[in-house]
Amino acid sequence: MDRKIEKSMEALIAEVTEYARKELSAARFRHSEGVAEEAARIGAAEGLGVDKCRLAGMLHDIAREYSDEQYAELWKRAGIAGKYGQDPFDHVLRHGKAAALIASAKLRIKDTDVLDAIMWHTTGRAGLTRLGQVLFVADYTEPGRIGEHFDRVRTVLARFGLMAAVAEECRLTILYRASKHLIPADEQTTFAAPADINVYTVETLNWALGELARERGQRG
Repeated sequence: MDRKIEKSMEALIAEVTEYARKELSAARFRHSEGVAEEAARIGAAEGLGVDKCRLAGMLHDIAREYSDEQYAELWKRAGIAGKYGQDPFDHVLRHGKAAALIASAKLRIKDTDVLDAIMWHTTGRAGLTRLGQVLFVADYTEPGRIGEHFDRVRTVLARFGLMAAVAEECRLTILYRASKHLIPADEQTTFAAPADINVYTVETLNWALGELARERGQRG
């Protein structure tokens, strides 16, 4: 990571933490702190660098509360204004993309593993790196997330491991998105809009299930 030579990881995390504190509301900052600590906890269990996991957690939502105008300005400065919007799921991905851009351009973090994890933390992607898996799950299981579905992923993580937790998070997210568009069988109506089920989350689920099946096959 560029900056490692210039300063310790501890100092870098402190700098990023202060940047996040200034950019985010109190509630969003608490969430980011929770994700950073949860990522560090999961990363330690997975044998990953704890500080790197904590750094990714603190960075992941730094653009979460940007206005449309701020996003537009960021795309313009990055030279991608004409490309934004070509992906039908850009509205879901944009705060992760923006956070990765800010981390690279403004905070001068060049570790591609960290940047990739930040970019894909909302939806996941097939082939997600181990750090990406950690951040994807930590964003869902940090202590501030309250509800049965969050507890379910925590249980799967504890009993079956990280890849199983990735798969379960994707499954629950897909079911939740689909359920918003279900209607009673006897109701005569049409769907006003397609369900906002993200194709990347579906691809992540298929990939994770394939990886789990492969692991079972190797053990068997």
